[in-house]
Amino acid sequence: GMPGDAEKRSPEEEEVFLGVPVGDTQLALKSPYSKFLAAASSGEVIGRSDAMGQREIWDPIFQDGLVALEGSNKRYLTVGEDGKLLASSQSVSDESKFTFRTSLAKAKKAKSLADEECSKKLKHLEVDYVKKFQSFQDHHLRVNKTSRDSLYGARDSGKLHEGLLDRREKMKADRYCK
Repeated sequence: GMPGDAEKRSPEEEEVFLGVPVGDTQLALKSPYSKFLAAASSGEVIGRSDAMGQREIWDPIFQDGLVALEGSNKRYLTVGEDGKLLASSQSVSDESKFTFRTSLAKAKKAKSLADEECSKKLKHLEVDYVKKFQSFQDHHLRVNKTSRDSLYGARDSGKLHEGLLDRREKMKADRYCK
């Protein structure tokens, strides 16, 4: 399709490329015909390679939510007036910036352990903590029945795990605390 109409429709099969990671910062582009795209020194983009070599490696440059790809010829990927891919731009311009779309869902940010601990009630948090380490030979969970006031203070000062360990140690029902 032509530039600008990508938001309105699904891509054609010929427009879907597979990004293959090469190292930490580079990638290779594989066409729907299982050929790698290479940047020729003349500025042409050729899609005939069955294997990756130096010419098939692209450096992504991220800018303003868009991506520019620098080829092995030190030129940036653009789309010519006739719709052909070229690697001829000497600098990053509007014509050399692309939007990458993916079929993968965005990864949800996992809750950190600290966030989870803050949202749980101390009673449930202590029971979960005891379950991790206590031996259940008689199938009874032994939790310290004294006041949890020390745990509230420990949580506020950032020493919750140390407070939980101290309570487990007082119970002597835990094989790891002796």
